[in-house]
Amino acid sequence: LGTRAIGDATGIDLLTVAVYEGSQSLSKKFSVSEDWNTAKTNGIELTLIEGRSYKILFWAENGGNSAYEITDDGRITVNYDDYIEEGFAKMEEMDAFYGVSDITVDLTPTKNKTITLTRPLAQLNFADNTTNPQKNTHKAVVTFHSIPTSFNPFTGEVSLSDTEDVTFIFTDFPEENLILNGATYYYVSSNYLFAPTTKTTSVSATLELQLTDGTSINKFEFNGDKAIK
Repeated sequence: LGTRAIGDATGIDLLTVAVYEGSQSLSKKFSVSEDWNTAKTNGIELTLIEGRSYKILFWAENGGNSAYEITDDGRITVNYDDYIEEGFAKMEEMDAFYGVSDITVDLTPTKNKTITLTRPLAQLNFADNTTNPQKNTHKAVVTFHSIPTSFNPFTGEVSLSDTEDVTFIFTDFPEENLILNGATYYYVSSNYLFAPTTKTTSVSATLELQLTDGTSINKFEFNGDKAIK
């Protein structure tokens, strides 16, 4: 398995900026969205109230993405429903980047800040070195028994659900292979999952490579000591 992000970010076309107030608990005051290329060129202009302190979230994603929601209390939640059967072709829509900024508005009329965005995600790839899966012949069934459900961009914390399995089905497979210690591994699945910025998160999953009629070829369990961290 690999936890690298092989996406090239070319699907990013929308930037959303959400402005929050509060310390222990946050409350969203407003949000604005802008074309990503326009925002990169011209920046984002915000009008804020003098004397107040704000936390600002910058969230860049694919405009067709239906997985993420920026909440009123300062989190980003994820719903995987539209991605569980669409395979590698759809998964790149889940690539995303974020940045945060704290600002206190004083008498200075204009403040310019540069924000660097980074991925809040790990790309979790499963690969097998025994069977080269082919479209129309094979499918990969990946069942997560615990999976990230939200990310707090201001603390870096990830929340997990371990009460309901989430299963993804892959029937398309990339031509790219993974070379590890001289052996060739064939990619069978790929998922973008929230990753905490500090500490670790334990994700448990079952991977099964099948023929299209459901006949099992290989099955792997990633639980307990073998959970993905």
